[in-house]
Amino acid sequence: MNNISKQRKTNVCLEGCLRCIIALIIIVFIFPLFFHQKLLITSKSPDKSYEIIVKYKEAFLFGPQEINVYYKKNKGVLKYHLFTTHLFNDGLPIYESDCKIK
Repeated sequence: MNNISKQRKTNVCLEGCLRCIIALIIIVFIFPLFFHQKLLITSKSPDKSYEIIVKYKEAFLFGPQEINVYYKKNKGVLKYHLFTTHLFNDGLPIYESDCKIK
């Protein structure tokens, strides 16, 4: 009876460790793939009171890239979401030269 109890505790411990490893892999590799945004370009208004920030998410396989546009008051900490759009370019990387703010 004692050997079975020890073996069961060992199996439960190994199962717990395996679940932690799988959760860590999901957090480290998969979460940033879907939720991490990269800065594309920023621009300040002529009077320097506002800043426009354009960020994008990498395309998954050959899907579209999601582009988010934000604005921020110059002395403020918070940024406010203006709109979201998608760029369909077969998964090619997007560069700063592809974007222009007037």
